[in-house]
Amino acid sequence: MVCDFIFYEYFSVSTPLKIRDIFNKWLEMKQCKKSLIVYEINKFVENHLRRSLHCTEETKIKFTILKFSTNWEKYGRKKDLFEKHCNNWLDSEIFYGDSICVEPSSSFVRGRPRVSFEEASHRTKRRRVDELVVSTSAEALKKAAEKISESSNSGTLSVEKALALYVDMDISYREYNMMRNVVNGVHKNCFPSYYSIVEAKKKLIPDGIEVSETSVHVPLQAILDKTSNSILKKLEFGAESDVILECKWGFDGSSGHSVYKQKFESQDATDEFLFVTSFVPLRIVEGKNEKIVWQNSKHSSQRLCRPLKILFAKENPRLIMEVKDNIQREIENLTTYVYNNDKKKINVQYRLKLTMIDGTVLNAIHGHKSCATCVLCGAKPTQMNT
Repeated sequence: MVCDFIFYEYFSVSTPLKIRDIFNKWLEMKQCKKSLIVYEINKFVENHLRRSLHCTEETKIKFTILKFSTNWEKYGRKKDLFEKHCNNWLDSEIFYGDSICVEPSSSFVRGRPRVSFEEASHRTKRRRVDELVVSTSAEALKKAAEKISESSNSGTLSVEKALALYVDMDISYREYNMMRNVVNGVHKNCFPSYYSIVEAKKKLIPDGIEVSETSVHVPLQAILDKTSNSILKKLEFGAESDVILECKWGFDGSSGHSVYKQKFESQDATDEFLFVTSFVPLRIVEGKNEKIVWQNSKHSSQRLCRPLKILFAKENPRLIMEVKDNIQREIENLTTYVYNNDKKKINVQYRLKLTMIDGTVLNAIHGHKSCATCVLCGAKPTQMNT
C-alpha cells in the first residue's frame, strides 16, 4: 500500500507517459546492447518526467523492454503487426496501465506447439514468469497469490522450495525481496527471508573444497554425501535399507576463452583453456534386486551436472590420465554413507561409471595417438576392410 501511495504521489503531478513513446525510442536503438538500451530509455523517461526514477520504476521499465523484445519476435519483427495486436497496451500509461497485450490469432502462430508450464524447461519457465509480471497488473498478481495461499494446505513456503525458486528464476537479491514483500503483503510469512535462503544454500555446500589460483577441487566423498542426503530427504523407507547411488562421471576440455590481463603467480598459467571434471546422479536402487526408488528424469541436463574439478589447463593425454587416476583413487577410497531417516538407518554405497567422455579422451585412455584407430581392437585405417 505504501508503494502504491508513492506511485500515486509521483505521477499525479507528472505528465502521463505512454508505453508507445518508450516503444518508439526502443525501435531506434533495438540493435544496441541491452544495458545501453536500458540506460538510454531510463534517461529518456527521466527527461520526460523531469525528475529521477524510483528503483521500482526502473524495474517496471526493464520488464517493459523485455516485453518489447518478446513481442517483436512473436510478430515476426513487423511493426504494423506489433501495433495492431498490442495497441491497447501501447496506449496505456507505463507506470499504472493495467491493459494486457492482445494475444495473436492462430493464423500468426509459428514454430513448435506451445508446451505446458509444467513440461517446459527452466529457461522457458523463467521467460514466461517475466512475461506474466510485465503483462499482468500488480493487483491481479496479488489476487492470484491470495487464491493460491487459500487453496494450499500450508500457507508458508519452505526454505528449500524458496531456494529452488530463487535459483530457477535467476533473480537478484532486490528482485527476490520485491516479490517477497508483495506476496507477504497478501499472505503473511508466505516467503522466507533472504537470509534464510543464504543459510540453506550454505548447508548444501560440501566441506573440504580446495581453491588455488588455477584450479578448484571438491572432494568426491563430500559431494556424494551431500547429494545423497538431499535426495534421501524426499524419499520414504519402511525399514533400515541398503541402497546404491549410481552416477556417471567424466571430463572434457575447451579452448578459445578470452584472455584477460591478469597476472598469475606461475608464468605458464593461462585462462585461455579450461578442463572440467563432473558427475551426474542417475538413480538410487535398493536391495539385492536393485529396485529403483529414485531416478533422475533429466540425466543430461546441465543443471544437474555437479563439478568435481575445474582447471585452467589445456587438454592433453598426460592431463587426461592424471585426472582419471586421481578420481579413480577417490572412487576406490569411498566409504559407506549412513543417513538417519526417522531413526531408521539407510546405508548408501556409490557406483560411478566413466561414460561422460568424447573420442579424444577415449583414445587417450587406451593409449592411441590417432582418433581413427579402433578403441576396441587397436586396428588402424590401413588394416580395416582388408
